[in-house]
Amino acid sequence: MMMTPAEWVSLAAGSSVLSAAVTAVAARRPSMAKVFAENYRDVVERLAKVETRLDTVERERDAERQEHGFTKEMLRSALRWIREALAWAAGPRLTEFPPAPPELMKEL
Repeated sequence: MMMTPAEWVSLAAGSSVLSAAVTAVAARRPSMAKVFAENYRDVVERLAKVETRLDTVERERDAERQEHGFTKEMLRSALRWIREALAWAAGPRLTEFPPAPPELMKEL
């Protein structure tokens, strides 16, 4: 004689193995939640450190960009003056040597 599906379900529901398994899963959940909470806290702490470092790197990058812009302007000024000096040297030299730009003299 075969058992019906309803009989299998009622047999399984009354089984001490099934109730032990359900109890174990229910008892395990709080510990899993604790592990998840600890892992989440660790991730949050690491993310905070990364954000702090990112802020530092962005500030340093901005300062470097500003310094780079200043250096580019000094280079342009120096090249302009060098071109004037070369043009003066290649010509008849009837005028005085071209003076260096004030911003360049300030840096020299």
